[in-house]
Amino acid sequence: MELKRYQIHALERLSDWFKRLDENNWLPAAAWEMMQFDGPHPSHVTRKDSSNRPIPHVCLKVPTGGGKTLLAAEALVKSNRRTGLVLWMVPSKAIYDQTKSAFCDKQHPYRQTLERASGESVEILEWRPERRDYFQPGDIANKLCILLISLQSALRSSDPDFLKINQEAGKWSSFFPDEDDIQAVRLLRNSYPGLETAKGRTKRSLANVIKFCRPMIVLDEAHKAYGKKTSELESLVNRFDPSLVLELNG
Repeated sequence: MELKRYQIHALERLSDWFKRLDENNWLPAAAWEMMQFDGPHPSHVTRKDSSNRPIPHVCLKVPTGGGKTLLAAEALVKSNRRTGLVLWMVPSKAIYDQTKSAFCDKQHPYRQTLERASGESVEILEWRPERRDYFQPGDIANKLCILLISLQSALRSSDPDFLKINQEAGKWSSFFPDEDDIQAVRLLRNSYPGLETAKGRTKRSLANVIKFCRPMIVLDEAHKAYGKKTSELESLVNRFDPSLVLELNG
């Protein structure tokens, strides 16, 4: 799919942002000060994760129907993120289904862009009541894993799907040290102080696995997702300890 001029311009600006982050050890405030703007330099807005680390975050604002999903997929190419976890959060079931259909179709331009980003090693995963896909450390180390999650459930703490994100499950055990290995457990908690616990134990939950992976988070239709719950959504996203947040706005 051939990119339009405004899409190319947006990706060029994003590439510059990634370059500045690399030059400044991924410290977003310092990288932001090096960015060039046509008008006044916008102030940097600081966001921090559950371990008090600064979170690089940026918004791609394009017109409705302007190919936001394609731009996000191209952003993965620009970021040189060939492996690891990408948490792709969508605001509605309709957009979830559309995104899943495109990502699972190997002939679709979105999927082909993801394949290009990953060196043809992409895994599409789902997390919703109808289907929950588990993954292992080896998947994260060797593939670009795209995990689709609905923001509707994530913003409702009573939603069963959200509760499953925070519930313990034996299938996540490979990400955690044995509880009898005191030294390994201590190292884990020192390295990831923001992990959720229950009765003094680190919860073996998807939420904690996401924290381990330091994912890139894509917020599709962010302007619709935030609505009146801006601070709540920001807090939710920040608690996942992302290495980068990319918002798609119309």
